[in-house]
Amino acid sequence: MSTKAHSATCVNCGVEVVRKPSFWKRIKGLACCSKKCRAEYLKSAYLGNSNPNYAAGTTLARWFHGKTRQIQHSAAQRGLSCTITPEELQQVYELQNGLCWYTGIPLQLASTESWKQKGQADMDVFSVDRVDSHQGYTRENIVLCCMAINRMKGSASLESTRDFLSYVSAKSTNVCRLRVKALRDNARIPSKSHLGDVGYDLSVSTIEDLGDRLRIGTGIAAQPEIGWFFEVYSRSSLQKQNLMLMNSVGIVDQSYTGEITLMLWKTKPEATVAVGDRVAQLIPRRYAMVDVQRVAELGETARGTGAFGSTGVSDKPHPSLVSLTPEELAKIPPLKDEDIQEALDKGKRDAGACVRRGVLPIKSDK
Repeated sequence: MSTKAHSATCVNCGVEVVRKPSFWKRIKGLACCSKKCRAEYLKSAYLGNSNPNYAAGTTLARWFHGKTRQIQHSAAQRGLSCTITPEELQQVYELQNGLCWYTGIPLQLASTESWKQKGQADMDVFSVDRVDSHQGYTRENIVLCCMAINRMKGSASLESTRDFLSYVSAKSTNVCRLRVKALRDNARIPSKSHLGDVGYDLSVSTIEDLGDRLRIGTGIAAQPEIGWFFEVYSRSSLQKQNLMLMNSVGIVDQSYTGEITLMLWKTKPEATVAVGDRVAQLIPRRYAMVDVQRVAELGETARGTGAFGSTGVSDKPHPSLVSLTPEELAKIPPLKDEDIQEALDKGKRDAGACVRRGVLPIKSDK
C-alpha cells in the first residue's frame, strides 16, 4: 500500500495541503488546512436549503422537503431532469386545494414508512405526475394526483380500474368531517336544533363591547376536511336583539385554525347578547379546483359587457318613452268626465285609508 503524501488545495483559504492518503480517506476527500477552515467551509456550504440535513420550519414544509428529495432521487435513477423545489411542490399542492387533479379526491400526505407494512400504498396517497412523460420534473410539467391514477396511466388491469372507480364513488359522499377544538370551558360545540336543519349553531363564549359593535368569541376553532369550507351566517332571530353580522357572510377556510370570531353591528345603542346565546350558524360548502389562465380575449356571449340592470328590463321600450306623432295622438280617445271623477274619488278613499292606518299624516287646511 502506497504511503506517498498527496497534495491538495484548501477549499476555504486556498493554501496547498500535503497529507497522507489515510488522512484524505478519513476526512472523505474534503481538503482543509485546519479544523478552523473546515468549520468555516461547512458553515457556508451547508447553509440553509443546501444542507442535506436541512429541516424546514413546519411539519408540512418538512414533509414536502423530504418528498422533493425522493423525486430527485427517482429522477436521477431514470435519467430525468428535476428542477422542482420543495417550495414549488407545496405551492402546487395549495393551488390544487389539496385535491387530486384528475378525480378531486383529497390527497393523503403519507410517507413510505406509513404503508410499507401494507405491502402497497393506499389509493389516495399523494403522487406527482408528469403531464408530458418525455420531459422531466419541472414546475410547468407536473400535477398532483392519487397514487392509483398515476399507476393507471402506465398500465392497469380492468379489475384494478373498477376497484378504484368504486373507491372514488365511495369518497364522493356528502359527509364532511369537522374537527372542533374547545378553547374555553364555556365553549359549546356547533350543533343543529332539528333534523333537516342546514346550519350548525354557534354560541357566545366571550363579549367585547366596542361601542357601536360587539366582538363575539365563540370559544372554538373548527377545521373541515380538505375539499370543504364553511360559511358563517347570522341566525334569523338575531334581528330581534337589534344586531346584525357586519360582513353579512363569513368564511372559515380549511387552512384557518384560529378561534371563530364574529363582529355584530348594533342597530340600537342598547343592543347586546348574553353568554350562551346562539347568534350565528355554520353551513358546509364544497370548493372546486380552479385553474387560472391569463388570456388576451374572452369568449363571446349573448350578454357581452352588459352590467347592472342589463338583464332586468324588457327588450321593447316603455310606451311612455315612445315619441308619438300628431296623428297617433289624435287617435287616443279623450277621458270622460265620469272616469276622471271616479279616479279622484278612488284616490280620496285610498288616502283616507292610509291616514287611518297611520301611514300618512293628517294635513290641516289651516
